[in-house]
Amino acid sequence: MNPSLEVTSGGVTYTGIAQLSAVEIVGCGQAATMRHSLHFEKVPGNGSYVRGVSVHASNAVGIMVKSTPGLEISGAVVHTSTVGARIGQW
Repeated sequence: MNPSLEVTSGGVTYTGIAQLSAVEIVGCGQAATMRHSLHFEKVPGNGSYVRGVSVHASNAVGIMVKSTPGLEISGAVVHTSTVGARIGQW
């Protein structure tokens, strides 16, 4: 197993990468709890990407990226989100 693809949080080790391509996400997110439509936190950047993704009618931030260096986001469109930024980085 490639150690760059493992993340440990709360004593649990998660393994994998995130790859989203040509996906439409509609009506996701929870404004009251600030749960974003797409939320990447501590996702291994090696091979992870968001390409050609459309997020709309979101009830919170469309795409949020936290502590995820190397995540590729290209060709993403976020519109008509009702709360906060369309794409956020923290």
